[in-house]
Amino acid sequence: MASLMLCLLASCSSTQDEGRLDSLLAVQESAEATLASTRMAYEEAPTDKRVLYNYAYLLLHEGQEEQALEVIREAQALYAPSLRFSYLEAAAYYSLGRHQSYLATYGDILSWDPANVDVLATLAEYEHFHFHEEAARSYAERALDYASTDSRALSVMALYESYFASLATPLSDRQAPERRMAPSLPSTHFPIDVEALSAELSTR
Repeated sequence: MASLMLCLLASCSSTQDEGRLDSLLAVQESAEATLASTRMAYEEAPTDKRVLYNYAYLLLHEGQEEQALEVIREAQALYAPSLRFSYLEAAAYYSLGRHQSYLATYGDILSWDPANVDVLATLAEYEHFHFHEEAARSYAERALDYASTDSRALSVMALYESYFASLATPLSDRQAPERRMAPSLPSTHFPIDVEALSAELSTR
């Protein structure tokens, strides 16, 4: 982080740039303070579900994926399966490039929540991104069984049909392959009352 800030300082050539840097520094300091406060809460209440989630979320947000996974596993050992923690776990694996673990995590979610359209659509996008057209279609169809107007699943189905239609076109007439977009991850839930938690700790 220090080297990044030095690079930013070196690139500041105007008062406006310096103001932007001040804003970046303030945001970073606020994030670090929140993480420190939440770490303190974790040390004081290491089995509190809210604290565990907040701490894992903030670690992941700060790029500390392995540490976030450790906290998530602690929570999973204490509590029943939870979308909050499973989404965080999948996001951490994706960020680390551990795609088999990423897919396995979503598979686990579907084993106890088979109608999770968000996960089905995400897997449809993922398989399409990796040129697994039939798998993408299968996940998209499953999503549409539960939510017939889901925009992400409909988009994957349209891309599937377009892809196979293009195969019937002579090579000389084919357009350049489209640039495939990486899949969207299901939104991780925001931390639970982090501001209130920080305020509470600051008064102790």
